[in-house]
Amino acid sequence: MNKPLQLAVLITFLPALLPAQAQNTPTTTTGDGFFTRLFSPTARAEAKVTAKSAYEPAARDLALLCQSDPFFFLDEPPFAPAWTPSEILKLGPTWVQIDANSAHVEFGGGFHHFGYDLKRDPSADTAMLNGWVLSFYSEDNPTRQLMNFTLKKADHVDRQQFVARALADYENRTAGQDVRSQLVSDRIVFLLKFDEVEKARISIRKCAAANPHDWMDQLLAYLIDIHTDPRGAGQRLDAWAGKINDFTAWIFAAYVYGIAGDEDGLEQCVKTALKLGVDEPIWTENNARFRATTICIQLLKARRYETCAALCEALSAYWDGGDFLLPQLTAIDKLAKAKHGADAPPILPEGTVFEPFKGIELTRLALAKPATQPATVASRDRMLDYYDHRIAADPASQDNYAVKIAYLLKNHREADALATCRKASEVFPNWWRPRMALVLLSNDEDRSKLEPQFRKWIEAHPSFIHWWYLSRYLKDTGRDIDAVAALANAVKYPLESVDQDEMWVPAAFAFDAASYALRQKQFNLVLDIARVWSKPKGIYNYFSDDIYAFRAAAELSLGQFAAAKDDADKVVKAAAHHAIWAENLKELKQAADAQDQHFIYHPGNSCGGDWSLFPEQ
Repeated sequence: MNKPLQLAVLITFLPALLPAQAQNTPTTTTGDGFFTRLFSPTARAEAKVTAKSAYEPAARDLALLCQSDPFFFLDEPPFAPAWTPSEILKLGPTWVQIDANSAHVEFGGGFHHFGYDLKRDPSADTAMLNGWVLSFYSEDNPTRQLMNFTLKKADHVDRQQFVARALADYENRTAGQDVRSQLVSDRIVFLLKFDEVEKARISIRKCAAANPHDWMDQLLAYLIDIHTDPRGAGQRLDAWAGKINDFTAWIFAAYVYGIAGDEDGLEQCVKTALKLGVDEPIWTENNARFRATTICIQLLKARRYETCAALCEALSAYWDGGDFLLPQLTAIDKLAKAKHGADAPPILPEGTVFEPFKGIELTRLALAKPATQPATVASRDRMLDYYDHRIAADPASQDNYAVKIAYLLKNHREADALATCRKASEVFPNWWRPRMALVLLSNDEDRSKLEPQFRKWIEAHPSFIHWWYLSRYLKDTGRDIDAVAALANAVKYPLESVDQDEMWVPAAFAFDAASYALRQKQFNLVLDIARVWSKPKGIYNYFSDDIYAFRAAAELSLGQFAAAKDDADKVVKAAAHHAIWAENLKELKQAADAQDQHFIYHPGNSCGGDWSLFPEQ
């Protein structure tokens, strides 16, 4: 869209974006007055947050958080988190980020962004005080300083205060008519993060009692009560579903009966739901097929074939579903009618499984905490406990294992890291990272056994990037000849993304591979890498102009002067129009023009930064 058309669209739709009062204000369509009125809501919002009465208390509250325990902010969602101080929440922040030396609060969004930047000011430090400076930034305007101040080094927000503030705000948000399941999940995960198990139970019951449309807390209340009051828990769940009395409420109840192992309760709730008809109530956030196809699987596993088939047919016939999950429903329906498939039900595609409790450690939440803790609790590693709880809450997450291993390595606990790698390779047999880590981190004796296994795994899962992993391992252990041989295998396969956690985009792996092959003077291999690189597959299927630089360097060294000159001209021309990774292009072109076969090209290392096996801690 060109700029005149963009402006026309903006002017056409602007009345819908402005408050009613602004829409009724007379204006002119010429001169500066029009644009002053056009952006007056933004101007008013900026004036609000830059008022001294607003930014002074906000600055102090942010600095107190920065001086607090960094554990508070670990894995916290940034979008106006519940622990945000009230002095900032009332200003309507979009997102908030905190670390030990800075804080960032953004307001606005869409067409315009503005907010606070708080940073440490060591020049103002004293023995007892920390210096801070608060600035205000506004898109397309210079950043300006609002205030300098100091805070006692000992001042901070304590754990109890931090948790209480967040819990109060979470519960306030949950009182609304439209309760998102993610909001409830965030609240429970937050409390479990701080080992506030009993507070989590109390909060679940409180929120469930206060808001019948808060379905997540209704289901969680059942799960935490069935261990101590199974009959009462079921009666309360049925009473809740009966009070709302629509298909969705009874389907939710069926789901939680199913995961609790009550197959009779599961089937009875589905039968009640089917009598009411498939629906899309305004109090829930996802469609009927997404909610209920998982329940079809539960019924199939429980061998409740007739009810399973009935639910599949109702969902398939539901007009609002289109083709979404229709093939899966048809497959489940056929199995149910054939009274088959309970032991090996169909696997639903990723992202279509109804998993409202994913990330919540239900076992820990449901089981009562011992009255007295073991004497060793004080000596336990809080962070390790946290990562172990994350794994227990979502054992299907590779990321949970990755961050735990990275933490152990950072703290020089190699034996524990290796043990976790072994466990991860068992849980995720097709995951490259723990297999590579086992080879890299093991001692020489164990490595001699593990390396063939790593190679065998790559041969069973061949790809350019997987062979690059082997090459990287061999290079890091000083075996350049073998590393080059691994890259020679890599070029037999397309350049494409094959893993979700590759750390780099595919082009960066090709850039690194070509750079290494160039250093090893394997010029034909460089050209082979460039060939594969020029025909990438998958989502990253665009051509990279960096290829010209590597081709020119290899061709020059091989005496292919005309081709080298042509490719050097292309890369220099491309770099004049847009940024590319390859560096030292002027020198490359000069060498190509001079037919200097002895020229050594250095492409730089700006393709993706340093690659690391595990994410930084």
